[in-house]
Amino acid sequence: MTCFECGGEIIRKTTSFIMYDTDHKPVLFEDVEAGECTQCGEKYLDGHTVEKIEKILEGGASGSTREIKVPVISLAA
Repeated sequence: MTCFECGGEIIRKTTSFIMYDTDHKPVLFEDVEAGECTQCGEKYLDGHTVEKIEKILEGGASGSTREIKVPVISLAA
């Protein structure tokens, strides 16, 4: 498979995390199987992974293993 952004090669890789934002409530998924471009780093999720994430989000992300605090920094002047 080739990258839609740069035409590079896509390899299978487990990413450290992917963040989703639903109704201003960020959810962090870790250890996600994804494709990653060897040239530009663009990440691609397959349909099965997207369905799994959507199902978890529909359930209110109740299966979380832990919560973290994240600093929020505004760049607005």
